[in-house]
Amino acid sequence: MLLSARDWIDADRVDGLAREDLVRRTGMEWTILRPAWFAQNFDAPGYFADGIRRGRILHASGDGRCHFVDARDISGVATAVLTEPGHHGREYALGGPDAITMSDVAQVIRRALERAVAAVEVEMPAYERHLAGLATIWRPSTPSPTSTVQ
Repeated sequence: MLLSARDWIDADRVDGLAREDLVRRTGMEWTILRPAWFAQNFDAPGYFADGIRRGRILHASGDGRCHFVDARDISGVATAVLTEPGHHGREYALGGPDAITMSDVAQVIRRALERAVAAVEVEMPAYERHLAGLATIWRPSTPSPTSTVQ
């Protein structure tokens, strides 16, 4: 079983799709899971959580919608794939029940936290700098995450 990503197909990410092709060509039984963004990204240290604490969710997705999926649901699908017959050669796109915008996400978080949280759209170059900064945060030796976009 391979945990892939829906974005790789949507964005025609050749590197991710090549990994899928490699798995298909092994001659072994395979199943590919392609989740949308994890719902847990919003409370993961160093990803959205730090911005949310400052009252903002930085993004470059405009009015794009996503079916954010809970990692526990992905785990449930993976368990079924590994323990039940009939999944060989199958590819599953995984997502939550509703396609929502980052503004919708901010509204849900705002209600849950009972404080101001806004979706803040930035231009792609600024968002790419933000993501590059996050890459340094995800190193296990880094004690406290920070963001590069102000």
